[in-house]
Amino acid sequence: MKIKYRDLSETPLIITAGGSGGHIYVSVSVIHMLLRTNYKKKDLLFVGGDLSKNFETKKPSLEEKILNTEKIPFTAIRAGKLQRRTSVKSIFFFFRTILGLLDSIIIIVKTKPKLIMSFGGYVSVPVCFAGYLLGSEIWIHEQTASVGLANKLVGVIAKKIFINFKSSKKHFTKRNVYHVGNPIRAVLINKQYKNKKYLNDLIQFNKETISNNKPTVFVFGGGQGSKLFNNFIIDNINQISKNFNTILTTGHSDYKRVILSLKGKVPTNLKIYPFLHDELAYVYDICDVVISRSGAGIVTELGILNQKSVLIPIKWVTNNEQYQNAKILSDLGLAIIVDEDAMTFPVIKDSVNMILGKDTVPLNLLKERFPQNAAQRISQHITNYLLTTK
Repeated sequence: MKIKYRDLSETPLIITAGGSGGHIYVSVSVIHMLLRTNYKKKDLLFVGGDLSKNFETKKPSLEEKILNTEKIPFTAIRAGKLQRRTSVKSIFFFFRTILGLLDSIIIIVKTKPKLIMSFGGYVSVPVCFAGYLLGSEIWIHEQTASVGLANKLVGVIAKKIFINFKSSKKHFTKRNVYHVGNPIRAVLINKQYKNKKYLNDLIQFNKETISNNKPTVFVFGGGQGSKLFNNFIIDNINQISKNFNTILTTGHSDYKRVILSLKGKVPTNLKIYPFLHDELAYVYDICDVVISRSGAGIVTELGILNQKSVLIPIKWVTNNEQYQNAKILSDLGLAIIVDEDAMTFPVIKDSVNMILGKDTVPLNLLKERFPQNAAQRISQHITNYLLTTK
């Protein structure tokens, strides 16, 4: 439900996040919890960015797509991805960040929020600093085992800091740090499907493959897909179909290329989708192993759901944070870590078999490492604060 600047009105709460599905879905989980406790949509506004995956402004950003699907009030600023190196692109993004700060000031002057709750990503930086300058309270949630650049910057002005992993606490010097875990979508726990676009197709797929004695693997490239994973499927299609039942999400932008590359020769035990919404809960139920990157969101979901995985961290991510995330599951015996440069079919096959042979992880240990009530705890903090600052 996109709102133009001129139509903005006062709202006590701004939620901001963007840049990746992990940041956005965590924030949506908290919004859902707030709405279940009689909070009204009109009393909150989600501020995201205007850049698509390929940094285009002509296409809607991922956060705009998701928030419009959820019918949550949304507006966008001109966002610029934070860069650590100087280049033509970094200069372009720097000026966009300045413009995003001006956009944020306009939004905050119009909405007068008491609280800005940030779930990270480059979009959140100008929003939080504009809010701080204009007197709003700033809170953040850090998902990763290390700390992203956006939250390093905003953490300086944040009054409350919520963390997913205990290991993140050492990166913040303030007292008001709370280990709450990572909010995950309620549907992953309660299996109450609202969006059922591919559900019947997946149920039929499971019925057809359940008796062929092959493990079912879910190859998940994140909310926007992964060309590395997509090309891995294309290049190894025959070996994959002989050894695994496979579900692949390609991302919307690469779906047609993948289908065309396979030239209509998609085996019956391979299902390819551009994206999965609520159906992701069913996929977790039927798959034996998840093959994925290791962003904080997916690592948390795998930990809470006690799901075995093969994780391929992105190397260039700040502070090697994806490896740090993956190591938390690996140390528990719930994941095998594979270097992306070593991602050949024999390595993946051996890794899948290796993780399938590992013992299960005690539930009490998983619950201690991965709290399951993060959305509830964060929403309670928000509600209590807004009630006491009226």
